[in-house]
Amino acid sequence: MTSTTYKISEIFTPNDTPTITYVGRADLRLEEDMSAFLALPKMVLSISGPSKSGKTVLIKKVLNEDSIIPVIGSGISTAEDLWSRALAWMEVPTTITAASSSTNNVGGTLAGGGEAGIPFVAKGKATVEMSGSHASSAAETQTFQHAGVGRIIKEIGDSDFVIFIDDFHYIREEIREEVGKQIKVAADRGVKVITASVPHRSDDVVRSNTELRGRVAAVDLGYWDERHLRIIATSGFAALNCDIAPAVVNRLAVEAMGSPQLMQTICFNLCQTLGLGSGPINFVDAVLLA
Repeated sequence: MTSTTYKISEIFTPNDTPTITYVGRADLRLEEDMSAFLALPKMVLSISGPSKSGKTVLIKKVLNEDSIIPVIGSGISTAEDLWSRALAWMEVPTTITAASSSTNNVGGTLAGGGEAGIPFVAKGKATVEMSGSHASSAAETQTFQHAGVGRIIKEIGDSDFVIFIDDFHYIREEIREEVGKQIKVAADRGVKVITASVPHRSDDVVRSNTELRGRVAAVDLGYWDERHLRIIATSGFAALNCDIAPAVVNRLAVEAMGSPQLMQTICFNLCQTLGLGSGPINFVDAVLLA
């Protein structure tokens, strides 16, 4: 019988999407609700939850990560910035340069005498006749903006791609109304949009544009119960082939204060403190955390 050996960083992942220690909180039906709302046409999904409550992890579990176009709300100064950031992630050019040229032709016959001062004719009484044409050209270039919500609709409308606007509450209040209007236009044309906010700002999307009422579906993650946090520890230490006392698990869950990311961090730090790698190690006494 063979056993799989894991690195601690593969089990407890404070800053990455967990696999072994992922807890879906199935009793809350978060994944099912999110999938159902995303299947509704012209619907914007608003996910709210405290900082480090697993909003991004949930999205990556429900969606194919390659289809997620991430945009951060901070630093956006115009509505166009939002779509430009999405296009930049897609590596789609946001400007087009067009070149135009014009040609001028000069033709005819020229006659003159030797005294006329024509440089290629020797002085005298001779007469020379010249005929032919001369062409000159000039080129001009013009640069056009090819970004904005219209370009987004053209690129990913009615596709599986999803624009994920994280920290939507960081978008400046004075431009939020215009952002809301353009999000509605995008959703109406088949662009999937997900926003993420802290709980007390979860209605910023609807407030940005009253026409979005009835078009925004909300999923609230809330703080994690200790029973869910305990699963992170028990599943993680089991993968390390370690037995951990229930009292220790309970203490870890209390210290995590409702945050799965903090629980991941505490468990990871505990492993480092105790010098854990792989192999059987028994935790039999809660004094380990004293």
